[in-house]
Amino acid sequence: MKIYDNHFHCYACGAHGDVTDLTAQLFGLSKNDAAEKICADFGISSTRSPPAAPARKRELTNREKALLMLDILTDYCCMLRYFREHYAPFSFDTELSPQFEESLQKLEYAEYLWDSWFDCTDDERAEFFTENIGQFRRYYDSLKRYGFLRPDKKTSDFFNSTIYTSEKLKSIA
Repeated sequence: MKIYDNHFHCYACGAHGDVTDLTAQLFGLSKNDAAEKICADFGISSTRSPPAAPARKRELTNREKALLMLDILTDYCCMLRYFREHYAPFSFDTELSPQFEESLQKLEYAEYLWDSWFDCTDDERAEFFTENIGQFRRYYDSLKRYGFLRPDKKTSDFFNSTIYTSEKLKSIA
């Protein structure tokens, strides 16, 4: 017989298993009784506590919502400025790219929101963020679509959580 770190194997009879199997075979016990015997021999409690309930995702604080809004607005403004500069037509005959058109349509308003962020309290920012969650989701999706999304776990967790699924956002917006 060979006893390994996590199992045993008997080369004579072909028996193999873990410590509970070995104890059960040596003492002629069931696996449950063998586990009880091992616990008693080593002074270990044989009762198992129920598994802990999965942790619920906590709601973001107003400060965290405000900073999330600023991150999204900052990235969105930077992306639109990049589009305005790099996708500008070279001549009047050139067709406008969708990126350049988006920058023409949305940059000034996004910059207005970004500037307004500094004139509000955290509670006002959080309220504005909650009221306009659909708009910020569209900004987030645009950043993601064009590859300008920074790898930020908090942002992706927030928008991918069950609280803000697309169905919920449609009902909010």
